[in-house]
Amino acid sequence: MAILTDLQRGSLELVNAAAQGGYQIKPSELDDWVEHGGQTHLVRLEDFPLFADTWTYSEAFHWSAHSMSRMLMGMRWLRSTRDGGLTLTPLGKALLRGDQSDDSDSSQVVVLDSDDPVAYPTLLGELSDMGQAVLVDPHLQVNELKDLEKHTSVRRMLVTNSERGSSPKKRASISKYLEQADTPRVQVRMSPGIHDRMILAEDGRVWTLGTSLNSVSRRKSLTVLTPMPALAAEHMSLWIKERWDKATPLIPTEEGNISPKATSESG
Repeated sequence: MAILTDLQRGSLELVNAAAQGGYQIKPSELDDWVEHGGQTHLVRLEDFPLFADTWTYSEAFHWSAHSMSRMLMGMRWLRSTRDGGLTLTPLGKALLRGDQSDDSDSSQVVVLDSDDPVAYPTLLGELSDMGQAVLVDPHLQVNELKDLEKHTSVRRMLVTNSERGSSPKKRASISKYLEQADTPRVQVRMSPGIHDRMILAEDGRVWTLGTSLNSVSRRKSLTVLTPMPALAAEHMSLWIKERWDKATPLIPTEEGNISPKATSESG
């Protein structure tokens, strides 16, 4: 059951994000964000059942813009600090945490057991449902790349540019495979500072993967595919896109940067 409206959720997330960055938002700043921060699409007449039959949309938006901080403090989801800022109450934190938990429903979490012979096919199936996604896997190997190319629509893959260990050998194998392909259906780029495994789906959602695909395919360890909460996914999506655009192609002739939809030639 959804407790928070989109506007309430956004307001609590804004206060929480600012607090994590060391700043306490003032009530007027929260109301300004609602009014001027492009939040009009979050205001719905059905959020005001007592007035839905009599208010116009503009009246609902005007009330929200000038009263959001007062409303959230009145419900004791926010409270005022000594410095005049806003902070989440224990109730507000619990509601936001519960709402984010709903966003990443446990039914979407996929446990891939090393003792399960279909763990790797299950992972490929999950990836195939993510559309023309971007895979961040620092230690991706050529065999897994071939599987992704054959069984999924993942078309962009970001690997590490590290010169340590077996990384150069893995990249050389991938480069050789791509060079031999008549028309490569995937793009692979390398970037510094790539340590974690993530998938940016075509629709903007982001998942984390506990281990590299090669560990799953070889059934070396248990791992979990976990969806990120919406706010975290938004930030990581931007991070992945920026990394991709600045990354170095393994095939020097490769062109094109990341976009919400993959290019037609990668289909």
